[in-house]
Amino acid sequence: MELVVTTKEELIAIMEEAVANVVSRQERSEPAEGPDIVDAAGAIEFMAINGYKISIYSIYKKTQYNSIPYRKIGNQLSFSKRELLKWMESQNASRLTPHTNSALEIARSAHRQKK
Repeated sequence: MELVVTTKEELIAIMEEAVANVVSRQERSEPAEGPDIVDAAGAIEFMAINGYKISIYSIYKKTQYNSIPYRKIGNQLSFSKRELLKWMESQNASRLTPHTNSALEIARSAHRQKK
């Protein structure tokens, strides 16, 4: 492990850049003009952007056992991004890293500000 020495100003700049990157990724995953509802592929992409990797098989399995929030309209599954964020936060903490938890908190905050 390498020790890095930095000034307070440099650390603030690094943190601001990191937060801006996370918020930027969140904005790309949730366009302001787009709906909160996505299909299975959109849910997988949204979850991956927010640090939760899941396969199409796993998402279908979780819907089969009602262990993930979803709606079924005809033969199509739909997912609310807001509900997925809450669900990801409720999952086993060992699956999410501290970095991912921070990203989820920022994403949730950005989502609240858009309302």
